[in-house]
Amino acid sequence: MSFLNLNKQFYNVLDELFQINKLRSWEEISKTITLEKISKTYEEYSKIFNNTIDRASLLPKNNPSEKLTSIFHGDLDGTTIINNIARHSCYTDEIIVLHPLQNPLITNPKMNPIEFPGLWQRDFINSLYFYIVIRKWVVSGIVHLIQSPIDYDYNATRYFWDLAKRRVSDRGFVIEDEEVKQEQELKLFQNFKYTLAGLSDEILIFNLKKLMPEKSDDEIDYFFKEIRQSEDSLPLKLDLPYNLKDGILNLNKNGGNLEHIDALCEMTGSYSFTTEKIIKRQLELRGTNSYWTKFSTLHSGINLNYLNGVDVSFALQIREEDRLAGVRRSLREISTTIDSTDFNNIKETDILALNDNFKEAVKSSETEWEKINSDAKKHNILGAVATAFITEPTSIIVPAISLASSIGISEYFKQKGIKRYRNSNPFSVYVDLKNKKPSFLTDLKKCIF
Repeated sequence: MSFLNLNKQFYNVLDELFQINKLRSWEEISKTITLEKISKTYEEYSKIFNNTIDRASLLPKNNPSEKLTSIFHGDLDGTTIINNIARHSCYTDEIIVLHPLQNPLITNPKMNPIEFPGLWQRDFINSLYFYIVIRKWVVSGIVHLIQSPIDYDYNATRYFWDLAKRRVSDRGFVIEDEEVKQEQELKLFQNFKYTLAGLSDEILIFNLKKLMPEKSDDEIDYFFKEIRQSEDSLPLKLDLPYNLKDGILNLNKNGGNLEHIDALCEMTGSYSFTTEKIIKRQLELRGTNSYWTKFSTLHSGINLNYLNGVDVSFALQIREEDRLAGVRRSLREISTTIDSTDFNNIKETDILALNDNFKEAVKSSETEWEKINSDAKKHNILGAVATAFITEPTSIIVPAISLASSIGISEYFKQKGIKRYRNSNPFSVYVDLKNKKPSFLTDLKKCIF
């Protein structure tokens, strides 16, 4: 048993229910979606990923010096996941991503998606798109799609929530930060638009007025037009009846709190990476070790421009051929140093040496990228024929922020008898995507074999 085999079973279910491996367009797939099939998907998902599985034993476990593995800690959203995964795969050997679909086995019975699929229809559509666009990366082994064992252990879940509450109580609430506030307001508005997409004009206007009674008619008209425009950008359209009495869920899933992700890093020998300012700010507030004052400049401010405007299938091919491997080797060296060095004793000369090595690796890989790019253009792989673009963000990896795992996490490992796959503490990296617009894969054929 492995997560890969379980994922393949689940993909077979999606193929059977929605004909993903036979249909030619997103529109055709949209027409196959019914409430009955949504309910059936959740039912089959809970059978495949059932309560008899030892999820901790199925986690990938890698030695950081041999294979650089990262956990994506951020929005598990179908419209943005490929931006985060395709680009970051240039910098790491393997990426761990958590399943976005809600398992009925760990859901309040009053909201069970098998019995109440209408409640979950928007979340389901987002998850279905997520699974389709990430499929090739999962089958290739570059992405490990997992479920966290902590989510399936009620006591562990409460334990890590309590650790997070204690941290927030000690360090402050990050939502007061202006940058974080802007980021979250934008995300909430985006979710709001997607949640109401698909309603008839009459019902949409009625609900907007009910939700925002203080708004003028002109403002209501503005929101109405914004929602209609957002519908045009969605690859999967849903034309199902709303039960306004029962409502509909609007969810924001990012895998877990810092302590939860830290524990997963130690279980798998991974580091975490995020593109969200709210997570970055929490990491900064948690910081106390002077080591990071020295180390934070290690690969801060270095532009990593690979894959700008590149077809996603081509990005996967680059990884499968192990191109641009120099950057991964250099970051593997950094990860090994972090894992084996006493934070307080590291010398600034060592930091500078690592920094120089990393910059040299970036320089060499840029030369390699220019050749890859040039060859691809000659063979018409890029340019006008490419339909599945990554939307040109410039990625800058800025301070790797790490801090001592709390004593609470160490106690949890001790109680459960779980082996740690990092000698020291897991670290986190913030990847600054300058352009965070969703990058839709408009050509379904590029997502499947």
